[in-house]
Amino acid sequence: MTTSSLRGDAVGGASAALGGLPLELIYGPIAFSALGAASAQLGVQAAIWACALCGVLALVFRTTPGMIYGSRAPAAFVLATLGAALMQHPQVAASSHPAETVVALIFLCVCGSGLLQLLFGLVRIGTALKFTPYPVLSGLMAGAAILMVVASLRPVLGIADGTPWSDTPGAWHPASLAVAAVTFGLCLRPPRPLKRVPFILTALAAGTLTHYALAAVLGAGHLGAVLGASEVQFPAAPLWQYLHAGNAALILELLPTLLPYALAIAAIGSLESLTCLPPIEAAAGTRADGDQELRAQGLANLCIGLLGGTPAIGNFSRVTTNLMSGGLTRRSTLCYSLAMALLALFAGAGIQWLPRAAIAGGALFFAYAMIDDTTRRLAVRLLAGREAGRDAGNAAQQRLQLANFAVIVLVAVVAVFGDMVKAAGIGVIAAMFLFVLSNAKPLVRRTFTGERAHSLRVRTPEANAVLRQHGKDVVVIEMEGILFFGTAERLIRVVAEMEPGVVAVIFDMQRVRDTDSTGARAVQQAARTLASRGATLMIAGANRAVETALRAFAADNAIADECWHVDLDQALEAAEDALLARHGFAHAESVLQLGQTTLAANLTPAEVEVLRAHLIEHEVGGTATLFSAGDGGDSLYVAANGLVNILVPVKRGARKRLASFAPGVIFGEMAFIEGSRRSADAEAAGCSIVWEFPRSRLEAIEREHPAVAHKIMANLARSLSDRLRVTTRALRLSWK
Repeated sequence: MTTSSLRGDAVGGASAALGGLPLELIYGPIAFSALGAASAQLGVQAAIWACALCGVLALVFRTTPGMIYGSRAPAAFVLATLGAALMQHPQVAASSHPAETVVALIFLCVCGSGLLQLLFGLVRIGTALKFTPYPVLSGLMAGAAILMVVASLRPVLGIADGTPWSDTPGAWHPASLAVAAVTFGLCLRPPRPLKRVPFILTALAAGTLTHYALAAVLGAGHLGAVLGASEVQFPAAPLWQYLHAGNAALILELLPTLLPYALAIAAIGSLESLTCLPPIEAAAGTRADGDQELRAQGLANLCIGLLGGTPAIGNFSRVTTNLMSGGLTRRSTLCYSLAMALLALFAGAGIQWLPRAAIAGGALFFAYAMIDDTTRRLAVRLLAGREAGRDAGNAAQQRLQLANFAVIVLVAVVAVFGDMVKAAGIGVIAAMFLFVLSNAKPLVRRTFTGERAHSLRVRTPEANAVLRQHGKDVVVIEMEGILFFGTAERLIRVVAEMEPGVVAVIFDMQRVRDTDSTGARAVQQAARTLASRGATLMIAGANRAVETALRAFAADNAIADECWHVDLDQALEAAEDALLARHGFAHAESVLQLGQTTLAANLTPAEVEVLRAHLIEHEVGGTATLFSAGDGGDSLYVAANGLVNILVPVKRGARKRLASFAPGVIFGEMAFIEGSRRSADAEAAGCSIVWEFPRSRLEAIEREHPAVAHKIMANLARSLSDRLRVTTRALRLSWK
């Protein structure tokens, strides 16, 4: 344990708490909004103490080091929907204290969500949860964002809680709009000099100053209310007290009502938390156990519900703040909780002066941020018009994108006018319908290794020996069909089950017709998984529509530019280069000596000099044509460095590569031996020296140095035999 790591954990936890406290002021009251304005204090208390408890519980249950928890809007709205449903329930209404009963049942729902998360972790479905259809998740977040906007309208307009909308025109306080606008604007564009300060704190401070400045100029009557007196206390464990008061029978009768809501919170919380694992893995350089995280988080939420808190869910923004500040261990989670508790206890006097309009402005920003970039880009692309898609030849992609967007809109509408639980259920059904419409079939057509497939690049016998020995470290996954949420899990499973030691994995996407955002996320997840193992992902043969979609849907740099290859041959060549480099073979930039070439193999130094005297040395710069189809074949060649591509013309002046020769490999020997004309072009790329060996020079060596000529002819025969052996082996493996 070092001083720097302790400092990083302390700073990371405190920074996450400073940025998270204002959000708890927003999300906490939402969870209990069905109980009226008087429940806001209870919501704030429950949300803040859930954050404070999770740090201690993280140490006890061994959550992922560096994970930071807090409230999330979708879970808060699920609890709000549950509260509204319970308030209308006949048995609850008939109880002696309906509001107290609803509070206890909400906390019991939190306990239930914890138990379900624990179950998710025990049956190891964490990986499967990550591939819940992305349109469903986007729709839920969009629905929560709309609900948050609606909930913010009253404070933004300065309307007091409980005022009927029919009476609002006379109760508006338009100056509050300026307060909300300042807060929203500074959340959207934080000042650069204050970039180290959590942006929400800067925005709330500016909104508060604006409120009191306007109050001084216009009078307090022209502005909406402030948060008001707020005494944050330790959680009073109302669930435990309620059960102790002899209400267990009613609780048991209402358990079936709570189950769907608990399941929705467990699923949403698990998904949100699992999305926090990749940045933690990248920062710590280790692989996180998603199932262990779900088990630990489930136990923590079980305890938090019993103690009177709202669900503690992994929070991406707070995790990022913690990691950037140096928090990498569970101590950072503990420091976060302690800081949150201290802020709750000692900042209560200051919190009461916060304008409701400023808090609403922050809520509007987070509502905007909840609609992810992928959904925004998809909406813009579809609004741009169908003709653009047809002109680009992407009609199928346009239809798939439209179907995905329709699911997002459907889920959001149901979330707004129904509830989150129904929205999630309808979204999954709609996604399944999409799956059927797409006429999906298994995405992975076949999987094979570099033992079975080779690039067209012809290499030295030594290099071929390495590729034969370690060819299993290059894996090709050949795909066919549509890459979307229904087929993505199979792709990830194939990658996850690969043996250690793999150098490169090639996704051969020549037969992939289209992809969606979930498929793109699966490819990104595969790239991150391989990178964590020291392997490289290569994408070969993707058509323009697939490549455009993968790049458009990509939310990070997991799929780098160097991952893309025109076809499988080019990708195999790059993978073979990486494999050879790992085993100490020089790159093509190295310049070989004549004695290192296959033409001079087994020659003594004196015999090499005999051969050199009969070679014609060409100095080549850039790209140069060594011979063309139809030329006489009276010479063979060897390059000292760079590559030599053998090309044949195809349609419209283009040329197709037949082979690529590495430095030191003989080429042009077929026409040389047969005395026939060239059948293809030879083009040097990156070569500086190319040796030409005319047939007349070989005849001269045969007269003057017959032993040397015999060795040269043996080298030619060995070169041809080695190529034939490679081809035969590849054919034999392909038949297995």
